[in-house]
Amino acid sequence: MKKQYIYSIDNLRGLAILLVFFTHCQSFNLFDSLFQDFAKFFVGNATAIFVFISGFLFHYLQSKNFNFKKYLKQKSKFVITPYLFFISIATIIGLFFHVNEYYQLTNLQFIIWSLSVGGTVVAPLWFIPMICLFFLTAPVFISISKVSLKIMTVITVVSIILSLITDRPFSQYNPFLSYIHFLGFYMLGVYLSASHKVREGLYSHYQLVYALTITFFCILLGFYLYTRYVNGSETYGFINSFGKFNLIQGGKLCMTILLFVAFEHYFNHKNKVLGFFSHISFGIFFIHGFMLIIFSKLVNQWQLTDHPFLLLILETIFGLGGSVLLIEIGKKILGNRSRYVLGC
Repeated sequence: MKKQYIYSIDNLRGLAILLVFFTHCQSFNLFDSLFQDFAKFFVGNATAIFVFISGFLFHYLQSKNFNFKKYLKQKSKFVITPYLFFISIATIIGLFFHVNEYYQLTNLQFIIWSLSVGGTVVAPLWFIPMICLFFLTAPVFISISKVSLKIMTVITVVSIILSLITDRPFSQYNPFLSYIHFLGFYMLGVYLSASHKVREGLYSHYQLVYALTITFFCILLGFYLYTRYVNGSETYGFINSFGKFNLIQGGKLCMTILLFVAFEHYFNHKNKVLGFFSHISFGIFFIHGFMLIIFSKLVNQWQLTDHPFLLLILETIFGLGGSVLLIEIGKKILGNRSRYVLGC
């Protein structure tokens, strides 16, 4: 029996990829410090929402007739193959500009390292090595989804706590630590897909969900702005931050639950704009980092403007618009084979 299409999750994925794009926009760094802090809290680590959606869709689509070998084959074709294409380009660029010398690595060492961690040259590519670890551990999540609700709830809560007391590894150069950091959000997605009772409870008490998530989000935002004002700096890295409550990640948990419920109520129907971005989300993931690097080089060379808001608009047009344009051109040229190269 074919699974019912969930427009709310599809639309949420469209929003998530837009938030991920804005996470990487450098124009925010030109705004005043208060606006930067607001922006970082709202869009920073938006990958967490994308990981949550990945967990939800994995269980929703795979749980009934899960075939690990078939699943890995599918992911190899439509995720790993495009990754190898784009990471090869990024690695060649890195070698051309002698990035390996900065890290004191030989060419061969840099190639192996770049393929393994993803984001050495084009930062957003770090995501793929990490998500591949979720692919490899897929049977574990299937097994967890079949235990009693109480046990699954405990596992989910512990996973979320782990995500809230860690930070992403320095420059995302360790996919294993990134896996641990985002585990709670992936597990939450699996949990809400597996537990119809919990999911319907959230939907039916949506007003309470809105009130609680917005309240806690604002409290966490207040604490974040206060700590930024008092300390003036943040602790980065998985090891250095371990055990410290991650305020931004806490905010993303509130946003994830809020958006999950809100989209079920208001966007559980076909939406052309969000649906469009959802369907090309992996393509944007692969390409937008390249486009933002090019934009940054152009800005530095031509001194386009010093106005941060105008620069953000230009960065969005070039980075996001350019990515969409390249994807559409690629799809026209490659046809049905575009998923092997572009991921969409």
